Amino acid sequence: MTLESKTVIVPGEGPNPEGGDEVEVHYDCYLDTGEKVDSTRERGCPLVYTVNSAAVIPGLEQCVTSMQAGEKCSVSVPPDLAYGDAGSPGGAIPPNTPIKYEVELVSIAAKPRSPSSMSVEERLQAAMDAKEQGNHLLVQGNLQDAHKHYNLALEYFDGLDEPPTELADRVKTMKVSINLNLSNLYLRQGNWVSTILHCSEVLKLDPRCAKALFRRGRANTEFGAIEEGRRDLLEAAKLEPQNAEIRRELENCKRRLREAESRQKDFFSRMLVGACMTDTQTGDRGEVKEGQGDQQQQQPPSSGSGYGGNGRADEMEDG
Repeated sequence: MTLESKTVIVPGEGPNPEGGDEVEVHYDCYLDTGEKVDSTRERGCPLVYTVNSAAVIPGLEQCVTSMQAGEKCSVSVPPDLAYGDAGSPGGAIPPNTPIKYEVELVSIAAKPRSPSSMSVEERLQAAMDAKEQGNHLLVQGNLQDAHKHYNLALEYFDGLDEPPTELADRVKTMKVSINLNLSNLYLRQGNWVSTILHCSEVLKLDPRCAKALFRRGRANTEFGAIEEGRRDLLEAAKLEPQNAEIRRELENCKRRLREAESRQKDFFSRMLVGACMTDTQTGDRGEVKEGQGDQQQQQPPSSGSGYGGNGRADEMEDG
């Protein structure tokens, strides 16, 4: 096929697709007689495929890679770039038959670049874009997709251990922001462990981040690590003494800590009382009155006796 056989109906904009890009295409396919044999529009579903993945016939591939997003065109495809001597599966297109396409290139999604191939500036911009998409999805209540975009934003910093000095603060600020957003998302979901992990990542970078201390404190409290929660919330309150939300959560944490200590005290009190009663009962059973020792030595044990000598083994079972 030569590009001379292609006629642009509606021009598009932007670059042409490249190998590895994902494209979304609508097409109608006709025999040279004018008979329509295939149509994505009639199926109600566009064709989505990766360029240079051998997903479509060579003629259609060449056409698509010459187009721009939004472009519509018609193109004639000779048999050797269509279905050749075999014809199409199912027989709708006979062997050695030229075909015609009317094609619309709906969209092009550029192949994601590996972070290792990016400069630090490019990583920062890509992370910012992904984070902002995550923010938009979070506002809409789409927590699942927001989570994906926040994690993608963090992935742009994989392998970047020591950014250049002039960009180090920007990288730190971005990583703090993304981890805070993830901690907020997990806090809303009640995922205390992940909230704690991401807040801890923030505090490695910024130990005086009151927001991370507050969220980790709340998550620790809900998770049952109440003393750890109290320490975080107390530190957050020192950093932001006028913050009413931090104060409320700190008072809630202190109340739960008192309740936990009270339950623990009651538990040990009951344990102590039970132990004393057991010692008293054991002492009573161990007393042997004068004259009984000889009698007990003279009397062989009953075949029915158990642990308590009552034939029921004191109603105890193993294990």
